[in-house]
Amino acid sequence: MDLTQREQNEVYEKYWNEMEKNVDYATDEFIRWFLVAQTAKTPNKADVYEAFKVFTKNSGKSARSIAEDLHQFSLYARELERAETGDRKIDRRLRRANLVFGGVVKPFLWQIYRDFKTGAIGREDFEKILEITESYNFRRLASGIPTSALNRIYAGLYNDIKKLRKHDEPYSEILVYLLLNRRGSGRFPDDSEFREAFQTRDFYAMKTYRGYVFDVLEQGSSKDVRDIAGAITSNDLTIEHIMPQMLSRQWREELGPDSEEIHSVWVNRVANLTITGYNSEYSNRPFGEKMNMEGGFRNSPFEINNYVKSQESWGLEQLETRSKLLADRALDLWPYPETTFEPEKEVIPFEPMGTDRSFTGRKIVAIELEGTKSAVNNWRDMLVKTMRMLLDQDREGVLGVAERIAHLETENGRELSESDPNWRLIDPALAVYVATPTEYKISMLRRVCDAIGYDPDEIVIYMRPEASDQDAVGSDDGEVEESPNDDLVASKALIDELVGASLTEADTADERANLVQAVSQHTVDNPQELIGGRTVQQFLDQTEAEDITPEQALACLTLYQQISELMGVQVWHNAIVSGEVSTLLGVFERA
Repeated sequence: MDLTQREQNEVYEKYWNEMEKNVDYATDEFIRWFLVAQTAKTPNKADVYEAFKVFTKNSGKSARSIAEDLHQFSLYARELERAETGDRKIDRRLRRANLVFGGVVKPFLWQIYRDFKTGAIGREDFEKILEITESYNFRRLASGIPTSALNRIYAGLYNDIKKLRKHDEPYSEILVYLLLNRRGSGRFPDDSEFREAFQTRDFYAMKTYRGYVFDVLEQGSSKDVRDIAGAITSNDLTIEHIMPQMLSRQWREELGPDSEEIHSVWVNRVANLTITGYNSEYSNRPFGEKMNMEGGFRNSPFEINNYVKSQESWGLEQLETRSKLLADRALDLWPYPETTFEPEKEVIPFEPMGTDRSFTGRKIVAIELEGTKSAVNNWRDMLVKTMRMLLDQDREGVLGVAERIAHLETENGRELSESDPNWRLIDPALAVYVATPTEYKISMLRRVCDAIGYDPDEIVIYMRPEASDQDAVGSDDGEVEESPNDDLVASKALIDELVGASLTEADTADERANLVQAVSQHTVDNPQELIGGRTVQQFLDQTEAEDITPEQALACLTLYQQISELMGVQVWHNAIVSGEVSTLLGVFERA
């Protein structure tokens, strides 16, 4: 709206209108995923417009520049969605993989595809990423792992790769490392878990994906491509139960005295399912008739029926054998990847709060609430910050459930917090007792989430894999000895991840916001005097890290703050990526 009428018309016709055409006018959905690609945060569907306004305001870009970006990403979206990249092999992979990717994968693939198009990564690397991503998604789907973690994983996955890529390592190698190191609901099912799930899953009930499953099982990586999934969707081909859904007398006789048990266990498993164009003719005929009738299994053109048409009968032995054969094929078609990549620094692992894994004994580093990551020093701080967020979400609902939960106080909170440091005031109407075990804190928060209808998986917890004994006890049960610089110490773990990474200013926004907030509580007067009248760069060049005092570190951070107010956010960004901020924060960690 700030553009002249002529500019508005030009931007609309050249960029906005073309963008809408490219995404088949699913503009809201496209912009939602575009925002994820730009910010690594996923706005709620109802909040896309407001989130887009905030993004445009904070981006520092002109309206024309943002419209150009939208148009460019819409081209990526169209080429990937329609499998029209111009590379025959990649397009063949995409046509198959798109059936299992889903919306949450889009922001990640758009950014990877952009780097492929600009030559930052090669064709082989891009194709390998498609293979890994497809295998990760399908193995999880087949294993029945909840999809709640995928949104957050894919939102930040591109940035995670960029953080770890210090040289020219293939993206695909780093991707494998990141996915194999996910735990809980974010895990990549290994061969044992996937085999068991693939053999026992009710694939017939998976209507959305069963066409994809049999398309891949039939064709694999063959270049002689037929649209099996499309034919199943259009009913030109159907999924056939070899042993029928309803047992006839003849089938019971063929299966023997355990016919009912065999039927109930195996009827909808992959071993008993196949593809055919003669489903209605097959009906529940005996196996021999299905085999030898016109269009029967004996004459089936599909490779997936090769074992079936070599059998004279169909029962438990055949089901078990075919189950193993198909599982062996599945392990090849959806492989478990390997990598030799080892990062210079670990990425901080995270898990959604709704996961059923235990958090006891883990050292918390940060909490992500409503798409914004903030550093925390212990589980007590996590509890307080999360309760404040939930109270903002539904004040009436939280106060209502608080009356029924021990260790939440709605009447005498101020008095309790003033007399006992283990009580923390969330709000004049709510206080929480924080000297409880970690699992109790998590249980309490899940209960509050359930009461107000808030998905606990939207609360993401970043943790070190294991805590020291002191950390585990101190953060769970006893009193935590607090330091005036705890907020600066808490910021260090997030800052360390960014050192040496090829990231943009937008990529470091959350970490910078955390740092600026912490530093603003510790600014000192006459900072340059404390470092001998030198600039920050001169001071750091001339002083060994272990010789920097806390006062000097605060002086340097204060100067960064002052300079950034004059020069812009690139001052903090450059100091973070260069490692200078990490060096200064390390002073408080050692103190």
